[in-house]
Amino acid sequence: MIAKGKARVQALLERGYSEANLYGENLVGGLGRLYVLIAPPEAYGLPANPQYPASAAFWQKIVQPLGSVAFGAAILGIIGAFFVIRRNIRMEEVQ
Repeated sequence: MIAKGKARVQALLERGYSEANLYGENLVGGLGRLYVLIAPPEAYGLPANPQYPASAAFWQKIVQPLGSVAFGAAILGIIGAFFVIRRNIRMEEVQ
């Protein structure tokens, strides 16, 4: 899709649209959408330089990894509890 977008921009540039550009290719790590524009992004209500909100960065870099750690700790706790309970049951059988 990027190659098709770039080809379309090149065709528009050749037709005289000097401000034609491919919007969204490299912005914020790739927006997931591409727009072929013939004017600056502001003319379409799009930000010229979009930024991640701080809360999204906090979520992706801190909260999600902590969730993975908590999930792993919970699994280890369940496995540990299983073996402790199993051991206690066997000790009761011996006595």
